[in-house]
Amino acid sequence: MKKAALFLSAALLSLLSPASAGGFVTYAYLPRAAVLYTAAGEAVCTLPATYFVLPEGSAAEGRYPVSYLDLRGYMAVSDLEIVDYEPVTKFASLTARPQNDGMAVNLRSAPNVAADNVLAAVPADAVLTLYGGREGGELFAGAGKLWQYVRYDGADGAVYGYIYAAQLKCDALQPNVIEKVQRPPEQTADETPAAVSLGNAGTVALIAAMCVPAGLLMLVLFYRPDSKRTPRHSRER
Repeated sequence: MKKAALFLSAALLSLLSPASAGGFVTYAYLPRAAVLYTAAGEAVCTLPATYFVLPEGSAAEGRYPVSYLDLRGYMAVSDLEIVDYEPVTKFASLTARPQNDGMAVNLRSAPNVAADNVLAAVPADAVLTLYGGREGGELFAGAGKLWQYVRYDGADGAVYGYIYAAQLKCDALQPNVIEKVQRPPEQTADETPAAVSLGNAGTVALIAAMCVPAGLLMLVLFYRPDSKRTPRHSRER
């Protein structure tokens, strides 16, 4: 009897529970170029101004966990402005190509020329996803200390790392033109579509229809008629 009651309760709750409302995603605006950090506090790269990141949790110890394209890390609370709209253009779409006299360039795990940090040799015809720059060691005298953090999609999968900026030809960064995605207007109780009202009425009717066979089933399973009694016959006198 308990199992039957539990089954019926679960069925009714599944019908009565409202569908989860799809909430809007929160974005944070970068009014100026800002550094993305690892959990350990090491700089990954500088993300471009006028674009957006997605906060992925609450701020703690002065920083937000965020994502940008396919990167995840942390940014200082002071570098972000939480907005109440969805931007049309959220991230900068930038690419870079090797520029090293037709030769491959080294993709490194850190922005320096240590011999043991080469992750891959990127061929001259590769197209890289460009995230942002970070200062590091100088590879060539007078060529600067800027390195670019990129993703190389090689035969063995995606590899993330640094390439010396002087060995890359990068897309020019354009300031973002801020446009807002138009959200559908919120409906009040008086503006509920007729189709929704009919759907609610149909749900109630379905629940009522389920109660009838459920009640009959429980009657069949648990009804016990009174024991038959032997009729008493009067004695002949």
